[in-house]
Amino acid sequence: MYQLALPLFFALSILSSVESFAEDRTSSQQKNKGVSAENALSRLQQYALRAVGKGIRQYEKRNPENEGVLEVCFIVIEHTTGEVAASVNGRNYPASAVDHCEKPRQTGTLFKTFVLAAALEYGNGTMWSLSSEVLDLPLCYEYYRRGKKINVLDPVYCPQNYALEDPLYAGKITLKKAFEDSRNAAFLWLGNIIGIDWIVETVERFGIPIPKSQRRHAALILGITEVSPLRMAQAFSVFANDGVLIIPNHDQRTVITQKTAARLQMALRGVVVNGTAQKGKTIDSKKIYGKTGTTSAPDPENKERGKTIDAWFCGFDEQYTVCVWTGFDDQENIGTEESGGRTALPFFVHFMEQLHGKKISKKAEKTKRTNKTPRG
Repeated sequence: MYQLALPLFFALSILSSVESFAEDRTSSQQKNKGVSAENALSRLQQYALRAVGKGIRQYEKRNPENEGVLEVCFIVIEHTTGEVAASVNGRNYPASAVDHCEKPRQTGTLFKTFVLAAALEYGNGTMWSLSSEVLDLPLCYEYYRRGKKINVLDPVYCPQNYALEDPLYAGKITLKKAFEDSRNAAFLWLGNIIGIDWIVETVERFGIPIPKSQRRHAALILGITEVSPLRMAQAFSVFANDGVLIIPNHDQRTVITQKTAARLQMALRGVVVNGTAQKGKTIDSKKIYGKTGTTSAPDPENKERGKTIDAWFCGFDEQYTVCVWTGFDDQENIGTEESGGRTALPFFVHFMEQLHGKKISKKAEKTKRTNKTPRG
């Protein structure tokens, strides 16, 4: 696993120096040393460092009171080998001794990706499609065993959609649209139709273990399970690998059918084009896929919005899977306005824009053509 051997701020400083050093090749002293940006740090590692640096600066500009506090894992996996191609394991790793790519955190709404996979696999892949309708309505769930009500975390669970959804509840909606908009109520309805046992069985095929205490609770569907970013990146690479899980030094295995993987790719592309990850449309590639994830907690001071504890984005192109986690070590609120789409997604976008380029807007493209200097 490629791990950053210096705290982030030191590594960014070194990267800046190396780039400046590599740009000026006229000095014979530099030629003798043979130093270049390419051999000092891998290309992907450079991209990862820049992406993390820029993402943190943007977050701290919005939240100056949290300067120096936001932690991050940024991890890149190469599809065909399953190897980690680049990683930033925390802003002060290894000085802090906490590897945030190995530290489990709640997955939040990112977990819906695996619930969707379970639905598309249900009944040998014949029962559900992306065009199937689900119900996005406010519902409560009670828990019974052998006819008796049982207390599992909460005896009655009444989840809600994100307060800024418009409309807050959409009624009948396609599964694809529910996924693109990350609608909690629709996925809880779906999860209880296909059954939590089936969801657990499917998710564990991805290498994500589900604790026994969570196996009977509807909140599992919205991501109460804690997973490390490294393991999440490995699991997410299955969707890019046509349903195959590849872990270095282990046998690869088929987790979902190729048909289900293709459907997931379509759904994950929809999240970027039409859903919660539309910031990803600036990347100059039509093969960008991904899902946002947010973990929330009640906030007495803001009952409508609540606290944001974890912000995730996992996505991929044709060669690499990238998983981003952001949050605080003390699991406190990173900002009421923060979310997977606002906090974590920009890190992914900054990385992929370096890899693929940045799209020129239609307005900018028109201006560029109008102002083009004629050839003499």
